[in-house]
Amino acid sequence: MEILGSSQGKELERPIKPKDFEKGFSEVQAKKGIEELMGKCVNGLMREKQWKIDKMIEHRKKIANLYKKALLGLGIEPPYEPSYAVHTYLKFPLLVKDRKKFFKEAEKEKIELGDWFISPIHPITKNLEYWHYKWGVNPIAEKTSQHIVNLPSHTKITEDYVARIAKFLKKNRDNIYSSYGEIAR
Repeated sequence: MEILGSSQGKELERPIKPKDFEKGFSEVQAKKGIEELMGKCVNGLMREKQWKIDKMIEHRKKIANLYKKALLGLGIEPPYEPSYAVHTYLKFPLLVKDRKKFFKEAEKEKIELGDWFISPIHPITKNLEYWHYKWGVNPIAEKTSQHIVNLPSHTKITEDYVARIAKFLKKNRDNIYSSYGEIAR
């Protein structure tokens, strides 16, 4: 199960709420959403005892731990996770020196990558001034947004696929920053 965003795009053109932006959803949609999070109910009884979302989070954390292990093996610092927080890894961030080249190499090897946070006010990439953002006020976020890629962590990602990604990372090690601090220099 993947929960998709509801953006229609209009709310991304300018910081003005489109008409009916906060419109509620129907009872049918609410039931379907709960079903997707919990699992199917049969005659009002759950077939599974654990919520689907809990299983999904557990899977994403497992995949993230495999990525962390692979990165550490390459001398790359994994993303910082403070002790007081629990990161559920919707995506697994990685900083690369040349994003375009990295994507091209990944495509050749049929490696799935994502490109979230390609702007300091993602998903906005144009007319940042409409959003009262002035380029230069957040240099680290600006630089990071030009170098970040995301490794997949969804439920279709297997340990074997992570192993393929780890081989790809090793092959392209020279295009990966060693630490998050390195990009700030």
